Amino acid sequence: MNFRHAAALALVGWYLMAPPTQEALDSSCSNPHGIFYYLTTLVSRESDGDRISRCDHEGIMLVPDANYSQWFQEGEFETLADCRTEQQKPPTEQEKALTNLASGLAASSGISKDDLARSQRQSLALSKYIASDDPRLKEK
Repeated sequence: MNFRHAAALALVGWYLMAPPTQEALDSSCSNPHGIFYYLTTLVSRESDGDRISRCDHEGIMLVPDANYSQWFQEGEFETLADCRTEQQKPPTEQEKALTNLASGLAASSGISKDDLARSQRQSLALSKYIASDDPRLKEK
């Protein structure tokens, strides 16, 4: 391998990517950022009828067959090992507290704490390591 090839390989990083939610793909909903962002917006969102209720439900519906360009970047890492380590980390106390708070608020939209937790676990299980130069990230 020559120096140019080695330098090109050194520039490749890794992303930990999570599948989008149906809400993120629905232009009439206001959350373009995925399940974890959904938790924070749920805390501050005020209900405006059926649209919010529909979007709340779509906020936990994952779309794993969406193009990778629509997936959410949960982190950027220099090595694949760093990416794997991040994926396997347990949730922080702050993330747990946010989940509990969001679960209580989600209940008012008919979303059970179990459904919300299941969606979070599925998002983590479906997350993938993708090289930063992967051409599928540019598909539309």
